[in-house]
Parts: sequence; C-alpha cells; structure tokens
Amino acid sequence: MSQRVSLFEALLHTLATTVGVTALAVALGIALGSAAGRKAGLYDDLLRRMLEFSGALPLVVAIPLLSRVWPTTWSCIVVLGSCHGLRLAYVYRNETISCASRGFVPSLRSLGLTAGQTHWRHVFPLVLPSLATGALLAFPEVVGTEAALAVLGLLDSPTLGGYLVARNDAIGLLVLAVLVAAVIGLHLLAERILAQITLGQRARTRTPCGQPRTD
Repeated sequence: MSQRVSLFEALLHTLATTVGVTALAVALGIALGSAAGRKAGLYDDLLRRMLEFSGALPLVVAIPLLSRVWPTTWSCIVVLGSCHGLRLAYVYRNETISCASRGFVPSLRSLGLTAGQTHWRHVFPLVLPSLATGALLAFPEVVGTEAALAVLGLLDSPTLGGYLVARNDAIGLLVLAVLVAAVIGLHLLAERILAQITLGQRARTRTPCGQPRTD
C-alpha cells in the first residue's frame, strides 16, 4: 500500500469493516450459542465441529480465496465475522448453561414463564457482559488480519492494518499504541457499564414475582 493513503481514510475503512464483522459475529453468536446452550444435543455437536473447522482454516488463505468471488472488504467481513461469531457462540453457550444451573431458572419456570421468556428476560442480560466483551475484540482482529494481508500484498483497498505496515516508523508505532489504549479503555468502560446492568438484573431475579422488596 502506498504511504500517501491518509490515516483518516484507512481508519474509516477499517471501522466500517469492523462494524460489519461485529454485527455478523454477534448475530451468529446469539443464534448458535442460544441453540447450543438451551437445546444441546445436535446443536451443541454442530457448534463444536464448526468451531474446530474454523480454527483449522487459516484466515490469510480463506479471505484471498473468497476474494475471487467478492471484493476483499466483503470477504473479510464474512470470514472474520463467521470465525469470531463461532467463538462468541461458544462463550454464549457456556454462559447460558452456567446461568441455567442457578436456582432462579427453575423458580421462574414454576411461576409459569416459558423457556423462551425465562431465557430472554432473565438469562440473556446475565450473558450480555461476556458477549459484549468478546465483541470488542473484533477491532484488533480486523487490524491484525489486514496487516497480514498487506504484508502478502493481497489488499486492494486502504486499511488501517495496511497503513501500519506501510508506515513502519515512529508514526506507525504511535498510531498502534493509541489504538491499543483505546481498545483497552473501551473494554474497561464496557465492563463497568455492563456490570451495573448485571447487578440490577440479578437483584430482580432474586426477588420472587409478586413479592414486594423490603429495604
């Protein structure tokens, strides 16, 4: 990639790719993780096999192969979103099973709530912090993959990973340091916000339906 590409242009393109990757990953994570955690059996086995297959397929091979059909940007979104989504799905599955083993789930079911109502109203908010934390990791994964593709000369658009490879000097290192600090800061901020949400949700699940709270 040419060094004349501006940082703003590269960052904007990478952010757009990250949004696509995150949206696809979260959608797959919720859909597959919920099915595997709630129904187990075939869904659980299928998720495991898909996760093993994604780990055995190198991204720098899958993306160029798909780029023969689609533009590189869409190829990155589909491949990275699918791989990241499978990892989020397994995290979602584990957290769902952990929450389902707690005492409040049978209590809510005995009060007349269906399995779906119990999951989406009371279990899902408890799983959300882990899901959101995993989703934040999509950005460094996109940048790292873009950098690897830039080294191999397989990028056809301006990206932040390619910019960092082209600017292999103090400016590139400074940009990388700022990005790492920003990701860590967003991660910590998201954990604090979602922790407060989780505490509120746990307080509600500890209070039986129809029984007023006593201070």
